[in-house]
Amino acid sequence: MPYTPEQIAAFVGAAAWLPQIGAWAYKAIRKPTIVIIPDTQVELGYTTLGPIFNVRIAVSADTHDVLLDNFSVEVKHESGDTKIFRWKGTKETLNQIRDPSGILQTVEKDETGIALKVRPDALVDKLFKFQDPKFGSSIKPLIDEANDHHEFLKTSGSDVRQSLLRSDKFHALLNFYRSDFSWRSGSYVAKFYCKAIHTKIRQSPTEFHFELSPQNIELLRDNFSKFSPYMEWQLFDAREKLAPEPIFNWLYPVLTRRE
Repeated sequence: MPYTPEQIAAFVGAAAWLPQIGAWAYKAIRKPTIVIIPDTQVELGYTTLGPIFNVRIAVSADTHDVLLDNFSVEVKHESGDTKIFRWKGTKETLNQIRDPSGILQTVEKDETGIALKVRPDALVDKLFKFQDPKFGSSIKPLIDEANDHHEFLKTSGSDVRQSLLRSDKFHALLNFYRSDFSWRSGSYVAKFYCKAIHTKIRQSPTEFHFELSPQNIELLRDNFSKFSPYMEWQLFDAREKLAPEPIFNWLYPVLTRRE
């Protein structure tokens, strides 16, 4: 039975949509590719939170919206020693305004590192804060013991401040900070990763390189002398602003892409 001109026209029109439908289907089932691009400078530290790795990162997705979590940085020293830093939070610059005196003030927003939505039509650009979770889990029992002893001293009628600072619990905490220091001079390679919630993604982590000198390491080791004053300030002076906050030393090495 021959087709009518109207039926033929309908078939031709439907066929014209096939490439577009195929493109939509491919886009729907294809794993989105996530690209992570760090800034050219990283902020490294060693504080009461342990080893710190902070860097501004741009994140993009190429097909559809993706909810990302579990950002991490694998940092490997030339000796083979490797640490995995986990995402703890982000800082985003929202605006810059001038106060009545003409001084430029930056308006920033801090967020806890839970999840991050990335869209194909918008590049995410934030300062990512990373910490070593193994350090946190190792030092937590010592912090708990020092806090319990602090609470006990509050009921003992003694000089709480001096008794705590001279106690074995407090010095055990200080000794751990000194003994667990892991930054060392030499060459490092960093690779960035993330995971997605409820979907699979594609990523090809690029290697980035930075160097630390012996002088850099000594600058961070100088923070050892700041742990006791900082914790004393945090426990006794911070709330009522009785003394200025002790300042830790930081490093800002250049981060370069490894070809």
